[in-house]
Amino acid sequence: MENSKSPLNIIIKKSLQVSLSIAMTKFIQVISGFIGMIMIAHLGNKELAASAMITPIQAFIIVVSANLLTSVGILISKSYGARDMKQIGAYFKSGLIAALLLSIFIDIVLYKIDFILNAFHQPSSIITLVQSYTNVYMITTPLIMIALVFQQFLIAVERKKIIVLMSLVSLFVINFFSYSLIYGNFGLPKLGIPGLAWSTTIWLFFAIITYSIYILKNIYFIKFEILKPSYNQFKYLLRIFKVGFPMTIQSTSEMLQLLTITFMVGWLGTNELAIQQIVNQYFILLVVPIFALSQSSSILISQSYGAQNKMDITQYGHTLLTIGLFFASLVMILFISIPQKMILFYVGQDNTFTPEMLNLASVILILTGSRLLLDTVISIKIGSLRGILDMKFPMYVSILTSWLLTIPLAYLFCFQLNFGLKGITYASIIMMLINSIILLKRWAHKSKSIAWESS
Repeated sequence: MENSKSPLNIIIKKSLQVSLSIAMTKFIQVISGFIGMIMIAHLGNKELAASAMITPIQAFIIVVSANLLTSVGILISKSYGARDMKQIGAYFKSGLIAALLLSIFIDIVLYKIDFILNAFHQPSSIITLVQSYTNVYMITTPLIMIALVFQQFLIAVERKKIIVLMSLVSLFVINFFSYSLIYGNFGLPKLGIPGLAWSTTIWLFFAIITYSIYILKNIYFIKFEILKPSYNQFKYLLRIFKVGFPMTIQSTSEMLQLLTITFMVGWLGTNELAIQQIVNQYFILLVVPIFALSQSSSILISQSYGAQNKMDITQYGHTLLTIGLFFASLVMILFISIPQKMILFYVGQDNTFTPEMLNLASVILILTGSRLLLDTVISIKIGSLRGILDMKFPMYVSILTSWLLTIPLAYLFCFQLNFGLKGITYASIIMMLINSIILLKRWAHKSKSIAWESS
């Protein structure tokens, strides 16, 4: 079994199918957030600056939870490759418990967000707006976690169509309620920034109910024994946290780094904060396929790992990286070719951007585009390593380079050498170059000397 090699066309086809399903789902989620942030930007510069704080806070919640709960998808994929159906159901139920436990911790952080922002000397007017959003988002958080577990489960057992369909519906539902609640249209109250959080909450209630009905009414899921009690449930919950904990620590470190960088940008001024927000939104929107390829790498390699198929593991690793680098090259060309048009599209023609601000925003967008190839290598190789349950090494690399290299260099370039916002971007590029080299070497070593691990 270890030496059976799937044809390359099958590897490519499956890689594209899984990646496109995940990418479409994530793209729709991100574009809904992108449109929502544009709606907020049109409320005024103060709201735009507040959204620059909301974005990393929201990203922290989603990325931290997604990384911990990605372990559910990885473990289910491994069990699916090994054809252990009862274990799949046990991991799914344990994932729901893990989601609820994680949401309690995150809601405590959100409850104290004003204290955190005050500690970093952020403007009081911005803190008030951010707090109005997070007060609602405390309701949204457990719903996000539960929906993520459903999605991880369905993708791992190759039932992706329902997720894509639901994502298409969400594009209309979330944006309808965002438009209505932010501006007070169609007889609904004008809530401003909190309206964006309420629109997500409304959608997630509907999505979780729909996923539940789909699973309970479909005979395909009977074999997983979801409704039957699982013995040693604590063992599966512990396994989820053991696999997910290094990913969570890594993503927490990365999000705290992003938050620290955002605070540095905030010290430069509101204009720089607004520029950083625009660039971040474009970056998040256009690298969705790269993150999808990373998750696909984890799922497909984990399935091959469960089946103990070493040759397919190697093939998936090479194929997904090649696809990712091709896409990243196209996005990089876009960022470099029309930066000013992209900035003006985001802020609208009736904006308060000066020519100096527009030029700075264009430079930052070009620099961000230039680092996309490095982002791609890092994301996909981390996904590949997770597929063979190598979780700790990427965590150590990320933490050390973030706090011993990126943050000190960003401060040095930005404030000591007076490069400002450009200096912060230079520091990120240096860090990514080092990370990508280390992770490529790690994958080359681990993929040649895989040790099979029992469930």
